Amino acid sequence: MATTEKLVSPSSIGHFGIRTTPEKFEAMVKWHLDFFGGREVLRNAKASFIQWDEEHHRMVIVQDDSHEQIPADKRPTAATVYHIAFTLNSLEDLATSYEQKKARGILPTGLSTMA
Repeated sequence: MATTEKLVSPSSIGHFGIRTTPEKFEAMVKWHLDFFGGREVLRNAKASFIQWDEEHHRMVIVQDDSHEQIPADKRPTAATVYHIAFTLNSLEDLATSYEQKKARGILPTGLSTMA
């Protein structure tokens, strides 16, 4: 069933997360700090949260013991994302967006506790 209803779109990407092996964690953090000109705003035993603008953090790098490198022969076609958080303009937009996606059979697979 086609609809002409305007879908609520995110106003921006809030943050994104990437995973790496514990062995590559420090190098990944340094590279991303250098690339984005950012600063580390929080670090714990498993993650580094990086900021480069007014947002509390724009990315998180997580060291994951179960993360495996993508084999070299698979890299040209590999695409992985750990997670992306989108920003909406209001709670009303969030609720409307949820209902619109639900009507199309799209449901979240997990809930964030980082509201």
